[in-house]
Amino acid sequence: MTTATVPTPSVDRHPLLLNVQNVALKVTPEHFDQLCIDNPDLRLELIKDGELTVMPPTGGEGGKRNLNLAVEVGLWNRQTSLGEAFDSSTGYDFTAFGGGKLSPDLS
Repeated sequence: MTTATVPTPSVDRHPLLLNVQNVALKVTPEHFDQLCIDNPDLRLELIKDGELTVMPPTGGEGGKRNLNLAVEVGLWNRQTSLGEAFDSSTGYDFTAFGGGKLSPDLS
């Protein structure tokens, strides 16, 4: 007896681009966490009303200002040893205080 296998079509897994510039996307804090895990290359924030925000790149001038600010705060923190400093990749969960899940430029 001969068994034949039917080839299955390959499924291309290309990113789906969705234009949401005119729509507010609302997600729960739990769904936000999963979106961040599933999309590590995106800079996402969740503001207090549950609205999802995709943060675009800062651009040259904004990036230069952010770097200068980070250097100053980092040097000050190193000299004073008063705490810890973090860059804009650090996210904070303010949902317990009625806020969202944000990534400030510097903290």
